[in-house]
Amino acid sequence: MLKSTNTLKISQFFLFLTFFSILISTAFTNIFLLFSVLFGVLSIILSKNMLFLRYDKVSQISTLLFILLSFSLIYTITDTPEALETLKKYAKLTYIPVIYFILKDKYIKDRCVNYFLVGCSVILFLSYAKYFEFIQPTVITYYLDIEYQEKLTHGVTIFQNSIIHGAVLSLFSYLMLFKFFKNNSFLYLIISSLGFYNVIFLNNSRSAYIISIILIFFSIFKFIKNKNTKILITAFLGIILFAGILNSKLIQHRISAAVTEIEYLQNNEYNNSVGLRLLWIKIGIHNILNSPILGSGVGSFKETSFNYFIDNEYDAKVNYSEAITKNSHNEFISISTQLGLVGLFLYILFLIYLFVYSLGSDFGGAVFIIVSVSSIFNSLFFDNMLGIFIILIIALGINKDQSN
Repeated sequence: MLKSTNTLKISQFFLFLTFFSILISTAFTNIFLLFSVLFGVLSIILSKNMLFLRYDKVSQISTLLFILLSFSLIYTITDTPEALETLKKYAKLTYIPVIYFILKDKYIKDRCVNYFLVGCSVILFLSYAKYFEFIQPTVITYYLDIEYQEKLTHGVTIFQNSIIHGAVLSLFSYLMLFKFFKNNSFLYLIISSLGFYNVIFLNNSRSAYIISIILIFFSIFKFIKNKNTKILITAFLGIILFAGILNSKLIQHRISAAVTEIEYLQNNEYNNSVGLRLLWIKIGIHNILNSPILGSGVGSFKETSFNYFIDNEYDAKVNYSEAITKNSHNEFISISTQLGLVGLFLYILFLIYLFVYSLGSDFGGAVFIIVSVSSIFNSLFFDNMLGIFIILIIALGINKDQSN
């Protein structure tokens, strides 16, 4: 006969593997997380204990958001298959309370963090090996008869795209820095520096670049107590980062590209990253004005984008095949389009409680920074791997006693 303790141990085992594989394998991460959640739900049922959710507002709101998305199937303006596909993506919101339950033991939380650090260390090593051309992933995958994605052949990414690579390694680098301040081992400082350098100067993700910069200065003010030391280190790192930016061809390319894209906007051209994101924000505002209370329903962003161009008789230079999309690349726009001001209020409340719970947690503040910044640049829960990473770290961030 199954017991709650046995199923809980099984779910914890699969959660360890999930944290380890987040940057290594999409397929394994999905499978491990699914088994972890299934056995976690079974453990909750067998234990007949739902009181753990009583004071966890983040889990309550995430579940409520999914319930509202499910309810919006009744009035969504998109077709049923499209709506169900999007709802399936947002189902991961319901994983947060389950993972929170699995992680209630501090020992388990610590082990999850350690598995995460080991997995990321492997990827960081491979990333630098690829950068210095010690290894060539395409050659290895060719001999193993495994398909290697074309978009991963350039840069320092290994198995995941630059956005996920950057976001995950940002947290990894922060945690290594935390270990340095806790244990005074310069090995952790070196690994942390290699991680931050990889994200900021070698990886092509502007959102991850912003996250890492914020995390670096956040860690200084969080872990260094002496005011004068804070000022000196902040100034020193500021000079290093500024000098690095001036000498980084990749960052110079990013800045140059951003300036060019802004110039295109002045000519009413939206066929670039900045232009499309600005366009999607305009569509999001239009959507709120049209359906302010409950939105247009789950999975409706593509349909509302199409309607926006019809309603406004748009004469700008736009690649409509890219502009009319399911993914708004902004969680605030995504939620408000689907659930209106009600959904937007709940999501902001979700972030507020995440911030409140992060106070007094060793790395909850880092989790809040990653989630809030990523929400501006990406549709978190619409994306598979980024969404999984986000729900995992949220569950860690809202648990108390996060020391590792």
